[in-house]
Amino acid sequence: MEGKTTLEGYINLIKEVPNIPRKKKKLLINGAYELLGIDEKTQLHNYSYLVNNLSKSISTSQRKPESELSIYLLDIDDFKKYNEKPYNKILGDRLLRMVANACKENIERETDFVARYGGDENIGVFPKTSKYKVSEIAEKVRESIKSSKVEYIMPPKNKPVNVSVTASIGVGSVNDVPHIKILHSRIGNKLFTGFLRGEYSDLVKEFSKETGVSDKKVNVCLNQLKNAAEAYIEENKLSLTPEMVFDPNRAGLVRKEMRKYIEVESFIGEIDKMLQKAKDTSDRVVVLPSPNK
Repeated sequence: MEGKTTLEGYINLIKEVPNIPRKKKKLLINGAYELLGIDEKTQLHNYSYLVNNLSKSISTSQRKPESELSIYLLDIDDFKKYNEKPYNKILGDRLLRMVANACKENIERETDFVARYGGDENIGVFPKTSKYKVSEIAEKVRESIKSSKVEYIMPPKNKPVNVSVTASIGVGSVNDVPHIKILHSRIGNKLFTGFLRGEYSDLVKEFSKETGVSDKKVNVCLNQLKNAAEAYIEENKLSLTPEMVFDPNRAGLVRKEMRKYIEVESFIGEIDKMLQKAKDTSDRVVVLPSPNK
C-alpha cells in the first residue's frame, strides 16, 4: 500500500525512542496513520483518503463521460454478534483484518483502491471500470471471505474454534447516481439554489431534458442533497447555509470540502439504500440498476 513502508519505519522509530510517555507515543502513531491516509486497524485506506480520492475520480468521470467509475460497498453479515458474548472485540478485529485482506488481494491496478468506510464496511473504488466488471471483482472478494477462517480461543475452556463470516456487497456506477449529475451539471448550482427558494420548476424540466432523469427523481435528489448539506454544517458547527455551499461565486476550503463530502456520500448512499431495501442480501453481490427515467 502507498506509504506503508514509510509508515512502518516511522512507527518503529517512535516505539524505540525512550522517555516518551505511552499516551504521547499513541498520539504520534495515530497522527502518522491519519497523515498517510491509512486505517490503523485494517491497514486499508481511511475515510479521509476515501473522500479526497473518490471525489477526484468522480470529477474525472464527469469530465470524461466515457470514463466510467464504479465502486462496491461491502458489509459483513451479522458482524455485531462477533463483538459480543460469547465472543469479544478481539475476534471482531481479527475478522475485520481478514476481510480487509480479501479486499486488498483483489486489487490489481494502481488506480484502484479499497478504504474502510466505517465499522465493518469497506469501499472498493475502480476508475475506468464498468459496474459489471466490478461485480465480478466483488464476487471474488465475497467467495474469498466465505472460504476464509479465523482461529479464536473460546472461553471459558480455551477451546480453539474456527470462525467464518459472509459479506453482502453492493455495486454501482457513478452514472447511476442522479445526485452526481446535479452537482456537476452546467445548471446544477442554479437548480439547487432555486429549489431552496421554491423557484425551480422550469429548471427541473430543463435538467430532466438534458439528463433523462425524471422530474420526480430530481426532486428526491435535491431534497437529499439539502439534507446532506445541513447534516455536514451541523456536524462541523459551521456558520453556513446549504445555499452558500452551492454558490459558484463563493470560494473557500470549507465549501470545497463540503462539496466533496456530499458527492461521495450521495454515491455511496444510493448503493447502501439498495442493500438495505433488498430483503435477502446476506452473502450476495447486488448491482445498482440505472435510475428511473
